[in-house]
Amino acid sequence: MMKKYDAYKDSGVKWIGEIPNHWEAIKISRVHPIIGSGTTPLSSREDYYSEKGLNWLQTGDLNNGLITETSKKITPKAVDECKMKFYPIHSVVIAMYGATIGKVGLLDIETATNQACCIIVPSKRICPKYTFYSFIIANRSYEKSVIYWK
Repeated sequence: MMKKYDAYKDSGVKWIGEIPNHWEAIKISRVHPIIGSGTTPLSSREDYYSEKGLNWLQTGDLNNGLITETSKKITPKAVDECKMKFYPIHSVVIAMYGATIGKVGLLDIETATNQACCIIVPSKRICPKYTFYSFIIANRSYEKSVIYWK
């Protein structure tokens, strides 16, 4: 059973409805100060890709679930020359455009990503799974995602 509060207010988001009066809506960047994206090494450079290389996530790897592997791997040379960033476990990844727009993943591996991925790095202020499920729900309801913080 859900805890009862003394007073409620409209959240401003149709699918959420009313929220406790003392909760506030804040921008996701105030909860997750590190939000980034990735890079795609030139596909014509065979020396940038290797089956036994380092993880490189593409939006096609997003499955609205836990990400435990990537379909492509990159070499240390690609990392150095293309200035690739690696994102930590528990980061939330969202496809920003293309056929997979709106797909979400929660990293269970460290990985670099392509430029079509938005990566929300975990923060001590909020549970990464909460952020992940917020985007899953927002995607399903076709409404803007708003995270509430007590």
